[in-house]
Amino acid sequence: MGYFQVSANIYYMIYDHESTTNTFNYLLDYRWHTGFPNSKYGQLQLEEKIITLIDPQPGQRVLDFGCGNGVVTGDYAIMCPNVKFIGVSNIKRDLKFADKVNKQRKITNVTFIYSNGEFKINLPDNSVDHIVFTESVCHVKSRQKLFAEFKRLIKPGGKICGSDWFCRSGHIRNQIDCHYDTKLTTISGYDKIFRHLNLQRIYGLKFSSISKAVSGLELLNWLKYRRFSLSLPQINPENIKINKKLINAGKLINKAEKIGKFYIAVVCYKVN
Repeated sequence: MGYFQVSANIYYMIYDHESTTNTFNYLLDYRWHTGFPNSKYGQLQLEEKIITLIDPQPGQRVLDFGCGNGVVTGDYAIMCPNVKFIGVSNIKRDLKFADKVNKQRKITNVTFIYSNGEFKINLPDNSVDHIVFTESVCHVKSRQKLFAEFKRLIKPGGKICGSDWFCRSGHIRNQIDCHYDTKLTTISGYDKIFRHLNLQRIYGLKFSSISKAVSGLELLNWLKYRRFSLSLPQINPENIKINKKLINAGKLINKAEKIGKFYIAVVCYKVN
C-alpha cells in the first residue's frame, strides 16, 4: 500500500471524530484546490511536490507557516522521518488539535508553536533550514514583513516553498479579498518582494484549473459551509442555509479562472 493510500486511511480515522476536520473532509474529499485533475489525493501530491522542491536532509529543521490543524505538517513528517518539522499558527485551538492528531498518528518528529503575530515568530535567527506554507500567506496583511521574517529565520542556502492563491485582475482581486479575508497578488508580486530580500525564484508552477480538482458543485458546497465549519458540533447539510455572497464569490472565482485571471501556484525561492 502506497504512502498516499496510507495517509488517506489515517485521515478517515481522524476526521470521523472531529467536527471541524470532518466538515473539511466531507466538502473537499482531500483534494482541496490543488489543480491535480480527478485526483482524490491531490493535496498529498501537492505536499510531495513541495517536499521534493525543498529536499530536506536528515537532521534539518523545516518550519510550516500557518499550519492550521497540523495534518499537513504531520504528512511532511511522515515523508521525512529524519527531519524535524515545526508547525506555527496564531490560532491556539488549531494547535491543540494538531498535537492531538499527530499523537494519534504516532508522529514524533513534529512540534507546534504559537505565534501571536504574523510578523514575529518566536524562534532565533537562522534557526530553520527551510520554510513551507500551504495557502496561508494569501491571508497575511503584509507579505513584505512576513517574508522579511522568513529571511531572518532561515539559514543561508535554505528554501522557501509553498502554494498560494494569485489573481491578475485588481477588480476581481478586491472582490475575492472581501469574501475570503485574503490579500491576493501575482507571482511577479512575490518575485519583487523576494528580490528585494536577495532571494531568487527557482520554481513556479501555475495549476491550469481549480475545477479539475474540485467540481463546480463541490466548490459551491465548500463555499456554502466553510464559514460554519469551526462552530457546528454536527454536520447536517440539509439544515445549513446557503450564504449567497459566498456562492457569488465562488462563481466569480470560476469565471476569473476561465479567463486566466485567478490561479493557484506553487513557488519556491532560495536564500543566497
